[in-house]
Formats: sequence, C-alpha cells, structure tokens
Amino acid sequence: MNNFTTENLLTTSAPMMATNGTTPMSGGVDAGGSGGDSLVNHLDFVIGAVFTPIVCILGMAGNGLAAVVWNRPALKGSTGRFLSAQAVSDFSVLFLSLIVVSSLQWTPSLKQDFSFATFYSYIGVPLYYISVHCSVWITLGVTIDRYIMVCWITKAKRYCRERQANMGIILIIISSIFANIPHFMFYKAVTPEHEGDLALQKTEFRTGAGGKLYALWISCISLIVIPWCCVLFMNIAIIKQIRESNRRMNEKKNRESVRKSKQVEEQITRLLLIVTFSFLFFMGLHCLIQIMAITQPHYGFDSQSLDSAYSIAKTGYALNSSVNFVLYCLTGKRFRRELKKLLGMELTKDDMSSLTHSQSQNSRSVSTTASSATSTSYN
Repeated sequence: MNNFTTENLLTTSAPMMATNGTTPMSGGVDAGGSGGDSLVNHLDFVIGAVFTPIVCILGMAGNGLAAVVWNRPALKGSTGRFLSAQAVSDFSVLFLSLIVVSSLQWTPSLKQDFSFATFYSYIGVPLYYISVHCSVWITLGVTIDRYIMVCWITKAKRYCRERQANMGIILIIISSIFANIPHFMFYKAVTPEHEGDLALQKTEFRTGAGGKLYALWISCISLIVIPWCCVLFMNIAIIKQIRESNRRMNEKKNRESVRKSKQVEEQITRLLLIVTFSFLFFMGLHCLIQIMAITQPHYGFDSQSLDSAYSIAKTGYALNSSVNFVLYCLTGKRFRRELKKLLGMELTKDDMSSLTHSQSQNSRSVSTTASSATSTSYN
C-alpha cells in the first residue's frame, strides 16, 4: 500500500518523495514526532481547516457578485468579459479548495472511502488545477487586453471586442484542460483490503520522474511562471504609457469631454493594475517556494524551514482568487456604482425618471387641488 498523506493536495506541483517514502510537504498523518513536523502539522491544520474555509466562503460570495456585475450592460466589453470569466474560474478554485483540501483536514478518514477517493483522483484534483490555470491565463488575457487599449490605441477597436475576448476565454479553457491531463494520473482509488487501509493513493507516475518533470516544467514554469512574467512586463509598459499620457495631457489643454473619457479609462487601468499586481505577489510567492521544494534534494534547502514556508505560501491560490472583489470595490468607481444598482442601493436612470415623473404629477395634482379649493372659497 502506498504511503499517502494529507499533503495539501494542492502540492501536486511539488511531487518529490523523501527517502523514507513520505513527502516532504506532508500534512500530518505521516509526520513523525519532531518539533518541526509538529509545527508543519499545526500550520497545515490551521490553514486547511480554519483559514482556507473562511477565505473560500467569503471569496465565493464576492466572485458570485463580481460575475454578475461585470456582465451588466454598463460594464460590458472585452474587459468585462475577461473579468466575469475570471470571477467564475476563481469561484471554482475556491469551491474545489473546500472539497479537496479542507474536507480532508476536517475528516481524515475520507482517505479510506473509495467513493471520495474516486472523486478526488479523477474529478476534484484535475478540475482544481484546470480552474487555477484558467484563472492565471485569464489574468494574462485581461492584461493583454488592457495593454492593447493603453499602448496600441489604434488597434484597440479591432482587437478589444467581446467576440475576441470570448474566443480567448474558450481557447484558455481548452488549452488548460489539455495541459492538465497528467493530473488525472496523479492519484488513484483502490478498494481497501483491510480496515484502516487507504483508498486514496498516489500513482507511480505521481511519484516518478515523469511526475516531477511535469510538475516543474509544465504545471509550474509553463502554466504559471511564464504568464506571471508576461503580466509583470506588460504592467510595467502600461505604467510607463500612462505616465507619458498624463504628461501630454498636462502640456495640452484638452477638451473637458476628452479629459473625462481618458480619466475613466485610467481608472479602469489602475484597477486592473492593482488586481494583476496582487496576482503577481500571491502567485509569485507560491511559485518560488514550490520551485525550491521541487529542487530541494539537488540544492539542499533546509526541509523543515521549507515545509513551514510552503504551509503558508500555499494559501496564495485561495487569497489570489478571493481578493479581487475587494479590490474592485476599493478602486473601481464604475464597479461600485453598478454593484449598488444591483443591490438596490442606488437609483438607476429609469428609476430617477419615473420618480421625477411621479413627483411632477403629484405637484400638479396638489396645485390643481389648491386652485379648486381657492375658487370654491371665493364662491
């Protein structure tokens, strides 16, 4: 029977095996009695059973609202299409985090259940990574969309349209599915022969050289690090272009309408810059620790410190998928306005016109009543 741990499932991207047959990123049941192992176990439990569920529940509520708001007519467009798709993929990441991470922390005996092992191996883990990579590449997609709008203004009307955004999202989903096919072969469900045997086990591919190469070069470098670098460089180019545009606007006294439209576009750009820089921070920390974990036997990093660091860094996926709604509310005026309208906290134009119409009718009826009463008194 293979030795399986509650190793933050989301560490499938760090599949190396220690010499004793357990994973260095293990989360509890295999850990021995050393103080370092105990610290990692406590961190895994607190993060998986307490912190992650809170973040996921709040994040799912926020992403659900964000998906609806970005599809409202006032925010429709290529940017809104990308951001609504990202909200859906982030919702999926958080929902699956509850199932494949927190559930094993709450009920470790699930590893002995064949039905759960089947779901976990062939649905839960693969779909989780498909959702993660969709979120990452949609972030790249919205960055490219904004880069074209800011730096290639003459080509924006041609490329920054809803149709192109929809095609890009579909392409991202399809490519993420194909790129994550190996994750369907990382775990397997077996029928326990004896009481206490594990139904959820790692495959030979997961523990072998093929799994390690896939985790490092495909799952980590190609699917996360490369888009991370692209987002970073394009954000730098966008910031430079905004500064140049502001300088030109200060030198030329543009018409007020042109100035206002540019200010609106810059507000959206600043919002997206904040969102993408939060992505760079959370995902960058996670990827750095992950690469160190995979290469630990070669470079000799301290395993205890690495385990503790990874227990904290692995929350990057959940935090990155939860924080966008908060950033939208803090920095996006148009988003806040549409959210208030959605929640009935702000009157729409139709409501304002109907309210004005009803008020005018009431004032007319009052004046008519007053005049009729005056004429009656004179009689």
